[in-house]
Amino acid sequence: RGGGGAGGGGGGYVASTVNPYSSVSFLRKGFTQNIVAGMVAFTGPGLFNAMQGLGNAGGSDPKVAATMNAVLYATFSIFGVLSGSLFNLLGTKILMSFGALTYAFYAISVYLWGQVDDSYAALAIVSSAVLGLGAACLWGAQGTMTLSYAMENQKGLFFGIFWLIFNMGGA
Repeated sequence: RGGGGAGGGGGGYVASTVNPYSSVSFLRKGFTQNIVAGMVAFTGPGLFNAMQGLGNAGGSDPKVAATMNAVLYATFSIFGVLSGSLFNLLGTKILMSFGALTYAFYAISVYLWGQVDDSYAALAIVSSAVLGLGAACLWGAQGTMTLSYAMENQKGLFFGIFWLIFNMGGA
């Protein structure tokens, strides 16, 4: 008796012994996504850390810089509490993308304030508030992603690789 070929009889099904995870593309694996998250943090928050290392975020007025930091961390603390709910509503891609874009907006605004004209101080302060929201989104998504994509015995490795890549951005 033969198996079930195309149009052939029945009962010839053979279970596949192929690992179901081997067909997952390289870019969709948790380890790769962790590296991608590290690269996002390298470019956004890493640049932020480098700018903070300049003093006054690269600007000339310490009062504006202090106001920027106060606004940033106030909005970050408020939206940080809400980031879990935002994650449930919007998901990883949207939060990581939005968060990265707010770091770019902050960098451009601070550059304009510090290097072009002091009249951009208000823009730098507003961008700090926007960055507070974006940072909460980015860090909430990153933490959730790292904890959920890694197997229990890989969590330390995932966090270590992420923080290695991220901290190279501030150099």
